Amino acid sequence: MPILSPAVSINLSPSTPVCDGDLITVFSNSVHGGSNPSFQWFVNNQPFGSGQDSLTAVFNDGDVISLVFTSSYQCLTNPTDTSNILTTVVLPNLTPLIAITVNPQGPVCPGDLLNFSASTTHAGTAPVYQWLLNGAAVGGNNPFLNSFGFADGDIIEVILTSSETCVTSPNATSNSIPVQISPNITPDVNIAVAPLGPICVGDLLSFTATFTGGGLTPSFNWRVNGVTTGLTGNTFSSTTLQNGDNVDVVMTSSAFCALPVRDTSNQIPAIVNPLLTPTVFISANPSGQFCDGAEITYSASTTNGGLFPSFQWLLNGNGVGVNSDTLVSSLFLNSDTLQIQLTSSETCLALNPVSSNLIIIDRLPPLDPFIIAPDEICEGKEVTLEVQAIGGTGGPYYFNWDNGLGQGTSYTFILDQTTTYTVTVSDSCSTPRDASKTITVNLLPEPAFVIEPPQATILNPYFDFIDASVNTTTWQWDFGDGQSTTLQNPSHTYLEPGTYAIQLIATSEKGVWTVLVQNSLLKMW
Repeated sequence: MPILSPAVSINLSPSTPVCDGDLITVFSNSVHGGSNPSFQWFVNNQPFGSGQDSLTAVFNDGDVISLVFTSSYQCLTNPTDTSNILTTVVLPNLTPLIAITVNPQGPVCPGDLLNFSASTTHAGTAPVYQWLLNGAAVGGNNPFLNSFGFADGDIIEVILTSSETCVTSPNATSNSIPVQISPNITPDVNIAVAPLGPICVGDLLSFTATFTGGGLTPSFNWRVNGVTTGLTGNTFSSTTLQNGDNVDVVMTSSAFCALPVRDTSNQIPAIVNPLLTPTVFISANPSGQFCDGAEITYSASTTNGGLFPSFQWLLNGNGVGVNSDTLVSSLFLNSDTLQIQLTSSETCLALNPVSSNLIIIDRLPPLDPFIIAPDEICEGKEVTLEVQAIGGTGGPYYFNWDNGLGQGTSYTFILDQTTTYTVTVSDSCSTPRDASKTITVNLLPEPAFVIEPPQATILNPYFDFIDASVNTTTWQWDFGDGQSTTLQNPSHTYLEPGTYAIQLIATSEKGVWTVLVQNSLLKMW
């Protein structure tokens, strides 16, 4: 028998890397093993297996496998042979993962571009992506999905098919992202002004913006005639607007999905009236100097008085007349001053009220007749009446007496009773005036008396003088014997019989007196 040398080699099946948990079969190729060779497998230099010519097991990555082959042939140079060494390549089982994100995040507006991007783990070098929109396949085999056409509530996800060799599952489904599409908001801004209607130069106009769709922090750009003012609040006030200036505001909305972002309000024209200065001028008709009693019409002419002006006439600074632009009077006196105050009803006034020019009344003095005559005379005395006059045109004057005297200027006559005389004087234009004079006629006293008793005796030498005078208030007695008294009814005693001249002077209350002398024979025995 020849002397042989046993030989053995081993190989793996499969020969490519395997996955964790996969079975690997190690096959042996031997020669000169005889009829009953033996096999001792070693894994990581440790005996392993059951002595078969092949070994099937689950190996770990990097396990070192070898085989010691022992031949049963009799004529051997060496009964054993050690195989080549193989190192297992066991790949771990990977779990593919995929997650998606969207840019921008959160709600977007209709028509906005959404970019979905996938990030993967263990996708391999040639992964396959299948994007799903509400469960339906969309898009291409890409790690991203871009679109403008999503609707609110759409659900986006993607399925990853990994190209890795060893995976726990070939497919992985990403997280789901709901699409949030906010509706478009249309901003709208309008402005109002206060006060409404026309204002005056220098008055304050205030504009206020009301709006919808402005968001939480809208901004405003107030404009006058299209030129920005720099004011950004929701109100705008000015005292310098000119008539016809147009005011509006441009609002920039801060609302999400505002479309358009800006809105321009209505325009409001400023109606600014100029400041007017009212004037008033008065004139007299007829003008110039006028006669006493003439009726004069005073008229006011105005500018900028408005539709409903009010007037106050002032005579010597004091109110007269009624609220009218005309005043008619015949009573104003010479040198009186007349003026009118106008209160305009216009809304925009530089000055109100205003006063007119001043008219100084040039009136001829009233006729002033006066009668020259005594206030009182004694009964039976002659009296002279004379009339004179001043004022008016200065003459000539015309006189007309009552009591039938006529039209003369002087009369002399005897007046027997108290009488009032009136004369009316006139000239060419004045109101006639009267003068009156009362001449009081003082009646003469009428002295009279009675003596009682007509005779006296020595035993009763007394006489009573009993006054019987008329129109008498004081008495002066002279008894003819050198004795006198002022008693009204005196008593007197004569010492000697005889004839005595008894005198009574009777005086009236006006001082008129009359003397009565009576010779009486007074006897005593």
